[in-house]
Amino acid sequence: MEAEEAYSSGDFRSAHDLYDKAVSSAKQHKFIIDEALANELAAKFHLAIGNNSISLEYFIEAHEKYYEWNAFAKVKSLYASIQEKFRGTSTIVERIPGMGSTSAETETVAFSNFE
Repeated sequence: MEAEEAYSSGDFRSAHDLYDKAVSSAKQHKFIIDEALANELAAKFHLAIGNNSISLEYFIEAHEKYYEWNAFAKVKSLYASIQEKFRGTSTIVERIPGMGSTSAETETVAFSNFE
């Protein structure tokens, strides 16, 4: 909540730090769903302020945590969102588990023109 408030008020430095704090706290306490949500919100924040490469990393982490939590509808939705948001980019994103299968195998998603 504090990260979202800081973001809404334009305090981007504090928002960044608070998103990271939320992710770390959820990870430390093994709250998978909270870690997934904190990563997803951090990803949206970084995307909104133009930090695309950082955003992508948070999206991937969120995707992994939703997968770990067995929230497969959310996994599919977030995967589609990642593809849409980063279409036309030039990096290869690895570590996106479970797409096209029910196993935890890693798949590679290629994007073109991403810096």
